[in-house]
Amino acid sequence: MFFQATTANGIQRLAGCWERSWEQMPKKAKELSAIEVKRLTSAGFHAVGGVAGLYLDVNKRSGRSWTLRTTIGGRRRDVRLGDYPDVPLADAREKARQMKAAISGGADPIAERRAARAAAIAEHKAALTFEKAVDDYLSSGKLDGRVLK
Repeated sequence: MFFQATTANGIQRLAGCWERSWEQMPKKAKELSAIEVKRLTSAGFHAVGGVAGLYLDVNKRSGRSWTLRTTIGGRRRDVRLGDYPDVPLADAREKARQMKAAISGGADPIAERRAARAAAIAEHKAALTFEKAVDDYLSSGKLDGRVLK
């Protein structure tokens, strides 16, 4: 049950929102500069602004990496965009914008990465087997004049 109320200074607000905090609008993160991002050293997710859902994940063990938190197919997903020193702030924001545009177009970047990785592994496994390596070596002519025992 919501109703409008006026505060003492004349500002109107919806009363009753305090009991349903999940219905409030999300906060917009302050857009951090490259220097401010460099100074982030405490562990955890730090919103850097510029793109909704772009975070710098600071971890004491694995360092710092860019993460885009977004919803794909009704589930919240964390899409990793790269490590912090290797991918600067401007590039991370651009990657996040491109990723969000692809997601809004119906793409699933996590499924695409998994499929590409599985295809690369399958190609690598199919590329060279022991039997094929032996056949290539024997047919190469490097054994000309030698006797196999």
